[in-house]
Amino acid sequence: AREQRIRPQRTDVRSDFAEKGRKAWGEREKEQFMQSEDDIYEQRIIELVLRANLVVPGVRSGEIDEYIRRHPDEFIRPPQARMCWVVVNSASKVKKTGLQLRDGVSIGEVAKDLSDEPVSVLGKWAWRDETQMPDDVWEAASRAPIEKSVGPVPTDFGTFFFRVEDRRKQSRMAREESRDLARNRIKSMKKKEAMENYLASLHTSTKIRVDFRALGRL
Repeated sequence: AREQRIRPQRTDVRSDFAEKGRKAWGEREKEQFMQSEDDIYEQRIIELVLRANLVVPGVRSGEIDEYIRRHPDEFIRPPQARMCWVVVNSASKVKKTGLQLRDGVSIGEVAKDLSDEPVSVLGKWAWRDETQMPDDVWEAASRAPIEKSVGPVPTDFGTFFFRVEDRRKQSRMAREESRDLARNRIKSMKKKEAMENYLASLHTSTKIRVDFRALGRL
């Protein structure tokens, strides 16, 4: 297996992820996007490590097979619904959204016209599971008629209107999909190990000298 080098990457802790975090749907996404001071500190450490251009061993086929054998539950896809949705925040928009959907306007067009969320993620069909939507929305989606408008569903993240196009039950991932996921997770583990080893070497090799005479003059 070839060795891989971690190359410097542009990072911008001032990205719009923090803003998206304030509007994320579900606590998992909200926690993912919100950036605290600790997150920023960790990002700076990662940037330092990336600049070191560390060597990371490649992932062998046997490692992938062993990871899948040891972690079978990670390769089960949860129940999902293929959904299209729009989120609005004002009473006037809730009323207007409901009227447009009852008049047969596509949910994609409604999202472009009324959405209080990024249109890049709204008004498009996407597979979602219960960890990716607010609890009330997922509960409604799990029993909603196929291709029928549902809403309003009020949540802490706005009022949802949506349609469900299809559903699929819990299932095991296909072999290639499982191997790709396992490979990526092993890569991440190896990168993390290389970073931790590098930081440990900095701790052991760093020397701090104090000029006490200079301190005395302060």
